[in-house]
Amino acid sequence: MNYKLAKQLKDAGFPYSKKTQVGYFQNGERVPNYYAAQSEGVPLPTLSELIEACGHGFSCLRHLESFLTGENKWIAQSNEAKSRSFTGSTPEEAVTKLWLALKEKND
Repeated sequence: MNYKLAKQLKDAGFPYSKKTQVGYFQNGERVPNYYAAQSEGVPLPTLSELIEACGHGFSCLRHLESFLTGENKWIAQSNEAKSRSFTGSTPEEAVTKLWLALKEKND
């Protein structure tokens, strides 16, 4: 997960567990943990934590890969009457975008 999305989760009040790992970033780039003192720590939830936090708002997660164009993306879909889809380059990115949208809708 990139810094921007991880920071959005943190700022939006994502319900982290005590087991959630922390990633360290400098200038938006992830750095090894031994740079922790000089960098910003941001919790990085697992895919399971993200899906669980979406609750009943989560419907499915799909992977699409086009052999013609080489496009490779993940799609997280909401479980709403007017289902919405959120794409990302990783499953975590797609579900993070879904959680942020569900959180915004419920605020």
